[in-house]
Amino acid sequence: MTSNGTLAAQASTVASGRGERNRALVYTGTIGVTTLALAGLMGWLTRSLGGGAVLAWWAGLLAVPVTSRIAQQAVHTVLQAILPDAAPLSDLDAQATEAAVARTCLVYPVIVHDEQDVEDLLTTMRDSRRDAGSGFVAHVALVDFADGNSPTHPGDEKLSRLIEDRIRVAHDCAPGPPMFALFRARKWNSADGVWMGWERKRGKIVEFVRVVNGSQDTTFLANRTATAALQGVRFVITLDVCSRLCPGSARQLVATIAHPDNCPVVDRETGQVVSGFTFLRPLIASRRARTLFAWATRAKQRSAKITVMQQLFGRDHFFGQGIFEVTAFAATLNDSLPENAVLNHDKIEGMYARAAYESRAMIIEDSPEDYLASRLRDHRWARGDIHLIPWLFAGPKSTLRRLPLLDRYRVLDDAVGHLLPPVSLALLACGWLALPGARAGLFAAVVVLVPLLAGHVLFRPILAIARPFRRRFISGPTTELVGHPFLREHYRHVRHKTLAELASLPTGILLMADRAVTLTDAVVRAGYRTVASHRGILQWTAARTQTRQLRDGVWVRYRTMRASCVLSLVLAGVIWSVNPSALPFAVPLLMLWLVAPLAVYYSAKPTVRIPFTTR
Repeated sequence: MTSNGTLAAQASTVASGRGERNRALVYTGTIGVTTLALAGLMGWLTRSLGGGAVLAWWAGLLAVPVTSRIAQQAVHTVLQAILPDAAPLSDLDAQATEAAVARTCLVYPVIVHDEQDVEDLLTTMRDSRRDAGSGFVAHVALVDFADGNSPTHPGDEKLSRLIEDRIRVAHDCAPGPPMFALFRARKWNSADGVWMGWERKRGKIVEFVRVVNGSQDTTFLANRTATAALQGVRFVITLDVCSRLCPGSARQLVATIAHPDNCPVVDRETGQVVSGFTFLRPLIASRRARTLFAWATRAKQRSAKITVMQQLFGRDHFFGQGIFEVTAFAATLNDSLPENAVLNHDKIEGMYARAAYESRAMIIEDSPEDYLASRLRDHRWARGDIHLIPWLFAGPKSTLRRLPLLDRYRVLDDAVGHLLPPVSLALLACGWLALPGARAGLFAAVVVLVPLLAGHVLFRPILAIARPFRRRFISGPTTELVGHPFLREHYRHVRHKTLAELASLPTGILLMADRAVTLTDAVVRAGYRTVASHRGILQWTAARTQTRQLRDGVWVRYRTMRASCVLSLVLAGVIWSVNPSALPFAVPLLMLWLVAPLAVYYSAKPTVRIPFTTR
């Protein structure tokens, strides 16, 4: 849907943009002031415990990433307590939804290394085809083969035949929309010196949109049947191979994005989406395993932020899985990003073309059961977020499109979030080396526990107490709320959620040193590649492939996590030499970090699958 930008529409857009800028200034300014105040409090605490002026300044400076996260939690808690509950986005009725479904297809971007990748792909396609229901145009696998040193490999033909045969069998076994596979030829990447699928997932999506729009200028190998079936597609749902759509979610996404209130409107003069949404993102929950390291999903961790963002600014984040509108995507994102520059392209695309959160649809994704696989995934996420830092400095003369204040804050916030374990470890080292005896232990307790407990023990109870008293359907004086069924259920849910998250805190302390080493490596590596070498930026391996490549054994864990173990021993030696009175208070944490690989090994042994859950 496009617009010539009439005077009335332009005036409305300018007013809306000015209002968003004002809200963004207040929002980011409040978080910034709170961050500096808390950092100053950390400096004062250091000084009060016997540290010198220089140490107090260093402690305050190092605490900024930590206090920024605490400040953000505090601001979000206040906003959630005072803002009314956001109404869901408008959606179509059943009849209109079916008409939109008839112009929607589902795609599964994947890199195939071996036959197990084929099995995973077909399992996801079969399950999603069953859960999505009938009426969709097609389910399409967008396939890249593994990187190589030549345009073709001997195993490519075998894998492509296997995929086509398995798709044919799956299609014949159960009725439903057609299933296809589109294979891409490798293209020479001069930056990395390798033959690979052009721009990985971003390239697959961009070229698929070109195929839908009738273009033949892509690296997809010819498939006339699929190409003919895809003409006229308006909406595309993207799913990762490790994910599964819940029944009814696909139709809910279509019903919402196809509603006139949500359809993206593109200004032809600026090429920007001025209203509506190009992307919709569902709730992403995890199929968790009952192990020590069953991390909460990224979506769950960000659910409060997402709610506040949409309530305040009318738009939200996009993390790569969801639905998008083809015409707006082609108009705004076709050539919007430079090549070999971005790994986390989904975030920046959501900022460019406007995204929203659809809470009534849900995707279930597998999260790594082994900490080492989770570690590799976190490393990749951190590298991807650091690659976006150049957008903070994009100006009128830059080749990068300038982002508004809110989006620049989001880029900075994601990047700073990866510094939390490294700066926490640096603060601990400063306290152990410079503060005497028990004061070093008190300082360490503050550094470790306050950031972990702030949201779970302080802000969550405040929110739990405040929210029910503004609910419209509960009337009368506050004394009548005591014993109200809604209130009892509300507090029971809050208590259950708080205790569940508190149970993960020991794991966070146990793995603090290794996460600090891992994320420091990711930040330094990504920064060097972005600024200097410009190589290896698109380095990526699927989580399932990484899990299969892991070798078992306790010594494998120690070898992989050896940097954090060596760091613990070095810290112990330095503390014993410089400030021996603090060593007894440092030893418990240092010992925990030394045995962390052993705990990781034993936690990964027996795993029991439990039902899907968003809690």
